[in-house]
Amino acid sequence: MLQIDPTAYRCPEALPAGGVLVVGSGASGCQIAEELLHAGRSVYLSVSRHRRAPRRFRGKDVYWWLEALGRFAQTIESFPARQYPPSTVVTGVNGGHDVNARQLALDGVKVIGRIIGADGRNLAVQDNANQVLDEADRAYVDFLSAARQFVSKGIKEDLAQDEPQEPLPLITVEEVHSLGLTKGGINTIIWATGYAHDFDWVRIPVFDDRGRPLQQHGVTPIPGLYFLGLHWMHTFKSGLLSGVGADAEFLADHMHRTTER
Repeated sequence: MLQIDPTAYRCPEALPAGGVLVVGSGASGCQIAEELLHAGRSVYLSVSRHRRAPRRFRGKDVYWWLEALGRFAQTIESFPARQYPPSTVVTGVNGGHDVNARQLALDGVKVIGRIIGADGRNLAVQDNANQVLDEADRAYVDFLSAARQFVSKGIKEDLAQDEPQEPLPLITVEEVHSLGLTKGGINTIIWATGYAHDFDWVRIPVFDDRGRPLQQHGVTPIPGLYFLGLHWMHTFKSGLLSGVGADAEFLADHMHRTTER
C-alpha cells in the first residue's frame, strides 16, 4: 500500500496502477481527485469540512469578491475561541473553475465520509458525506446572497449581468460505514489533510494547549518575539502573499514604537 502526502504528488503517471483514495476535500484534495479522475483512475474521495464559492461571479474573480465583501479583512478575533472557519475550495486549473465535490460524485468519483479508523486493510468511515456536502452548498448560496446584497447597494463598478448560477446537482451520495481497500481496488492513499507547523525549535513558553502561538496580530507576550505569515494569524490574508505585507508593516511599526520607549 503506497501512502503519500499531497506535497509529494506530481502527476497520475507517478502513481502505481489501481484505485486511489484521496483523504481530505480542501483545494489540494479536490484538485488531485479531479485530475486522477480525468486520467482514468478509479477515485475515492473522503470529504472533510469545506466551503464552496463560484470561481467567478458577474465577471469578477472570487478573490475580488472576497476583498469586496470584507472577507479578507475579517479578523481571527471575530470567531469564537479564535477558531477560523473551513477553507474555501478554489482551483486555478485551466484558468479556474468552480470546485464541487458533489459534481465530482456525478462525474464518477466515489465520495465518502470522514475516515475515522483502520483495521488492517479495512477503513472505518463516518456517515457524514452528505452533511459535509450540504454545508458546502449552503456556503455557496450564502456567498451569492452576500454578493447580490453588496451589488444592490449601488457600487460604482462595471459588473457583468447577473446570471442564474448552475443549479446544484441533484445527487445524494451513498453513505458507507466501511471501505475495504482490497475490495475497492485501492493501492494508493493520498493524505490531503492539511499540515501543522513544527515549533519544536522555539523553546519558549509561548504556545497554547493545542500548540498554537499565543499572539495578537503577530505580537506575543514575550518581548522581542513575533510571528508572521501564519494562516489566519490576524486575517484570512495573513498567510497569503497578497496580505502578508500589511502584517509585516504592522509589526515593523510596532517594533519601531517599542524601541522608542
